[in-house]
Amino acid sequence: MSATDDTLRTRLYFTGDCDGFPELRDALAQHSELEVIGSSEHVAQATGVLAGGHLDCILHATRSETFPATEIAAIREQTRAPVVVVASGSATAILEEALERGRLRRPSAAASSSTTSCSRSRRPPMSSAPSR
Repeated sequence: MSATDDTLRTRLYFTGDCDGFPELRDALAQHSELEVIGSSEHVAQATGVLAGGHLDCILHATRSETFPATEIAAIREQTRAPVVVVASGSATAILEEALERGRLRRPSAAASSSTTSCSRSRRPPMSSAPSR
């Protein structure tokens, strides 16, 4: 068994569509620590998979210039997994709207020193400090 087999891979699911999303999906599928479970262009087509409780992160693509609130709400009805919104074009309006709606938190001083990921909670956090 290899070292990759011994670690839990982060399970991803893709919803939506935007320019470059197929290439992003293909690139992430090649990463040894990620497992792409599947994808669907419409959230409604993914309800069974999203509700399964076995996903670690959802990547939702949008061509919209505004925050895709309806799609994110539909994803949230099915799973508590973190959602990463991927947009083709300018994401400034999407980011500002998400911040205004309270969907995102502005980084605090404490949060800026740590990283957030879609990794499984059972995987120990990476640390640069040696263990004692």
